[in-house]
Amino acid sequence: MGRLENYLHKPWSPPEVHLYPAVGEFLANWTRMHGPRMEIVRVLGEDPSPRAREIRDLLERNGIPHGFYRADAEDSLRLIEKTRLDPTRLPAVVLLDGDVLSDPTNAEIMDAKGFIVTGTDVNTESADWPLDPPPTRFETSMPGVFAAGDVRSGSAKRVGSAVGEGAVAMPFIREYLKARCPWGQASRSARAASRRSHEDRRPGRSHDRATDSV
Repeated sequence: MGRLENYLHKPWSPPEVHLYPAVGEFLANWTRMHGPRMEIVRVLGEDPSPRAREIRDLLERNGIPHGFYRADAEDSLRLIEKTRLDPTRLPAVVLLDGDVLSDPTNAEIMDAKGFIVTGTDVNTESADWPLDPPPTRFETSMPGVFAAGDVRSGSAKRVGSAVGEGAVAMPFIREYLKARCPWGQASRSARAASRRSHEDRRPGRSHDRATDSV
């Protein structure tokens, strides 16, 4: 027998009010439960460990995506070697830019500077930056992932500032997509062809061609 994941009531007209929001919520819940998680922060510690559990609870309460790595697991050993953290000072918190907080306090974890460094502040060596050009403004240690607002290190922690940073980041996001996404290149070609076609249909353009031919 199949398993019922969720259900909807009918009628659902208009769908913009009763159908689409509900389906979107169902899909978001399913993704949170079953989909791969983005790890802005990685917590490494013993299991069980009361302090490691406290850190994970702190991150969850603040909505910060994170992963937990048992100290004796193979992935953890690779992480210890890569970040050169002290395995005797656990739990440890590994930030997205590769920096390590060994046995940190809650205040250190929730530092006012934020969790994510961007642009020229990214340590491209410890973060294993895979591209030749360095991160652009507001780009994190993950190529194509940009950060603005409270999560960014050095931000003003104000709503107006976050909106402004998002607006500034948009051109860099567009340039990244144009340079690396085939559909972005196809879209530019289509827009250029559309402009040429529109110009060819202009009456003045046709008259000029007729004059040139005479």
